[in-house]
Amino acid sequence: AKLMARQESIAVAGAHGKTTTTAMISLMLELNQMDPTIIIGGDLKQIGSNAKLGRGKYLVAEADESDGSFLKLFPKIAVITNIENDHLDYYRSVKNIFNAFVRFVEQIPTDGFAVICLDNKELVKIKNTVPANYVTYGINEETADYTARNLYFNGTKSGCEVFYRQEKIGDLELNVPGAHNISNALAAIATGMKLGLTFAQAAAGLKEFTGAKRRFEYIDRVDGITIFDDYAHHPTELRATLSAAKTAGYQRIVAVFQPHRYTRTKLLQFEFGDSFSDADMVIINEIYSASEKPIPGVSAQLIINAIKNKDKDKEVIYCRTEDDIIDFLNREGRPGDLVITLGAGNIRQAGIRFAREYRLVTEGKEI
Repeated sequence: AKLMARQESIAVAGAHGKTTTTAMISLMLELNQMDPTIIIGGDLKQIGSNAKLGRGKYLVAEADESDGSFLKLFPKIAVITNIENDHLDYYRSVKNIFNAFVRFVEQIPTDGFAVICLDNKELVKIKNTVPANYVTYGINEETADYTARNLYFNGTKSGCEVFYRQEKIGDLELNVPGAHNISNALAAIATGMKLGLTFAQAAAGLKEFTGAKRRFEYIDRVDGITIFDDYAHHPTELRATLSAAKTAGYQRIVAVFQPHRYTRTKLLQFEFGDSFSDADMVIINEIYSASEKPIPGVSAQLIINAIKNKDKDKEVIYCRTEDDIIDFLNREGRPGDLVITLGAGNIRQAGIRFAREYRLVTEGKEI
């Protein structure tokens, strides 16, 4: 909040997509010589960090709503990607989450503006509470100011035609997969053009974006098996990430999921049931507590049950420890697989270890 007082601030908030959207906006401004100050919840490859002190006019920051602390921020520009039923351990109800976001947009000064995603029904309600100007974007909502049409996916790349108020303004090419990343890019384009960039300048910056750390991050490729890692831990995030993985053209998607927090597992257990429809095989690890105390009756088995209730034929395997995961993947992994570790805990290490140890196995060396 103190840093934001030094420069014109752009804060990116939302249940999902805020790290990627913050990183996209940051890189877009950086590559257009605007020298922003940057504060992101994940590393951006081009700056070699998650933060940078710039001397330009703008500060771009990820605004985390999880504990309500984003209400300490008073940005001139607010980008809001979505509102969802997450962090219920803190907010207790979706209504309280919604009201927090209302307060957040009410803190935008009248000479500022908001960028709002109309694909999210909660944000459709919130836009009329913005005291300043606002622009909207969306993939599925044709009434939005910025929209995408003719989406295409090619491996880990994606793209679309971009329209502003029903008129085509250009073609967008991204080096990250998935419709959710096209949506994030629309938010960045809306922001950039509001700040004076042309579409061509915004799109050129976004084309250089290759992802933030732990957001569909490439880990390694060993003997035809490709390993990625992603921070997804909410049902909506899991669906979006696995949908993107499905478009990448691999023979089989193997999802390795570590549930995050006992409270989230308890409250969202049924929503997790259809989050893995795009995975061919699902490996469920035990819950990462994130310092929470165990809740009686709450375990990874709740998620396994929910998945099987949605699709009794889905192959779901429980692996309690990291060693169990490695052993299973060493036995069952095959060329053409995309193995993706998913979760906000330490599951990433399982993918890194699997790549290292599988390489030793396939080279005939002793581990």
